[in-house]
Amino acid sequence: AAMVELLLIATELAREAGEERVISACTDRLFAALNPALAHALSVGSPGRTEILGLASKVQSRLHRLRDGAKHGDVAFQVLLSLAQFFDLCRAGAEDKAFQVLTSCDLIPFDAASLPAKVESFAALDESVKSALPSVLLATMALLRSWKAKVPPQSKKELKDMAQRLSNFAGQINYRMSADTYVQLNSVFLDVMA
Repeated sequence: AAMVELLLIATELAREAGEERVISACTDRLFAALNPALAHALSVGSPGRTEILGLASKVQSRLHRLRDGAKHGDVAFQVLLSLAQFFDLCRAGAEDKAFQVLTSCDLIPFDAASLPAKVESFAALDESVKSALPSVLLATMALLRSWKAKVPPQSKKELKDMAQRLSNFAGQINYRMSADTYVQLNSVFLDVMA
């Protein structure tokens, strides 16, 4: 936290001096320090989660002001903040809103046409975002399972198709998830498909 504060101060000083190169170097280091901690704190109940999310929110606010209202360029940071919101909404039972937030992250293929592109773009993601994917896939599959119990029979095919795409995506990306994650994904997938 102290290093992040120092980098924020350095970024503010560089901004006042008009040193764009220094601003860029400071923000790169800031995100290199903050993104892995933020990715680790995504799941609800993680130790230090509240503190990390508070710090991330503070960083977002200060950088927004520094850049005269322009959205800063660290996509991974923005995605991780959205994923934290996604998990909070899932826990609160706000499934529709959680799904909207996840859709805005543009990580997971929710339609058949986007599967190849999502698999390909996964390779370019920041490692901190990649490390969050197992939890995101499990939570998304759990949303589909929950919705299956609530939707009319004619809508269940769409949910099953989505579950199939998520399963295909997990199998096609070039990322090694734990065997336990695959077992859990398969279990929830089978529940949705039943």
